Amino acid sequence: MPKRKVFVLDTSVLVHDPSVIENLGDNIIVIPIWSIEELDRSKSEHGFLGASSREVSRKLDSYRETGSLKGGVPTSTGGRLFIDYNGANWTDLPVGLEHNNDNRILLVAMAWQKKSKDYEVILLTKDINLRIKANACGVFTDDYKHDRKISRIEELYCGRMSVNLDDSSAIIFHELPQKQFLPADIVTQVTGLNLADLPANIGCKFIYGDKYILAVYNQRNKTFDYVPRPKRSADKSKSVKPINDEQALAFRILLDPYIRLVTLVGKAGTGKTLISLLAAWRQLGDDENKPSRILVWRPNVEIGKSLGFLPGDIDEKFAPWREPICENMKLILGSDADHVKDGRKFDAVGELIRFGQLEIQPINYALGATKHNAIILIDEAQNLTPREVAALITRCGDNSKVIITGDPYQIYNPYLDPASNGLTYVVERFRGYPIFGHITMLKSERSELAELAADIL
Repeated sequence: MPKRKVFVLDTSVLVHDPSVIENLGDNIIVIPIWSIEELDRSKSEHGFLGASSREVSRKLDSYRETGSLKGGVPTSTGGRLFIDYNGANWTDLPVGLEHNNDNRILLVAMAWQKKSKDYEVILLTKDINLRIKANACGVFTDDYKHDRKISRIEELYCGRMSVNLDDSSAIIFHELPQKQFLPADIVTQVTGLNLADLPANIGCKFIYGDKYILAVYNQRNKTFDYVPRPKRSADKSKSVKPINDEQALAFRILLDPYIRLVTLVGKAGTGKTLISLLAAWRQLGDDENKPSRILVWRPNVEIGKSLGFLPGDIDEKFAPWREPICENMKLILGSDADHVKDGRKFDAVGELIRFGQLEIQPINYALGATKHNAIILIDEAQNLTPREVAALITRCGDNSKVIITGDPYQIYNPYLDPASNGLTYVVERFRGYPIFGHITMLKSERSELAELAADIL
């Protein structure tokens, strides 16, 4: 019979998922009192950190009403919850470790390990360095994985598939471009594909000899819809459009009004943000059943050393993070983005912002009212937790669509990794739903140098 487990939780796990106590089943859950102190300090924070801290505190207070947290109270899933401060003997730790909250939490885990011979004690933390220290001190430790669907980023659903055609199935190659779509039952008959195994809106590459065509499986209509292959133009002055297969498939999915959630994953320069903004711009209209504005939400995460306090109002403070979106919109608007009107320089992007057709905001200011008639772009979402992304998606109202983009290999949140961030969480949770589409984009189009750097650095 397996040993019952004792989970010692640090603050990072509590704010990552306020439902962690119930998600650990009928085991013993220990929360060091120093984690409560950290929750108290962060409860007044704006945005998700403060909201999560307050939610955890309310939940713990509801358990307090059932009995003594020091002596342990039953959880709703058959476990037992303790708030503990056992572990004041600093001699149990290696000489030189600071007397800080992380190490106090480690002492609590060590104390439970000493007294709980019949239990398996596990320190759960999102903090990598705390896991390393715990392991060095002989304490079993692990990351919180309840909300993970994959263990490695290589397992992430890519949203694409290739189908090799022979002479008996060549009808697809010849008829799909002419008719623009083919009934799914015809395609399955000649290829042997099983529709039950195909996620909705998956991008398909039908290969016949040394040629191929592109299509998207439309589960709603039970058809395979033709997607023209993009053609590159030597004329750089022409309008922005898809220039590779992944961009073409993504653009088709983005323009489908019945697909309400689209995720695009890819390395730097693959065009995730640009193609999303282009599709969003194409869908705006005055019709009450169409989106009338583009909302862009970005995490204000700094890559290098912090610039420190920035003067001005929120618009001025957030300007450095807004600039990439403005540059992409200038590309989309082309010659209209920056020209002379009535003898003065006319900023078309600035006009879009001024009239409310384009809003660019930090993530912390995105919560609040439901967003109707809007295309919502959540950019750089690899730096968000699953809980944060879920809170943002639920802002979507009538006649609105959500687009989420990011690169799981460029994460600057210390408590996330390529397999546990909010972007990959959404891809795996929504996979197969008819209102969801996803494409992993592979080829960088920024420059030869940018693509090489993204591959080798």
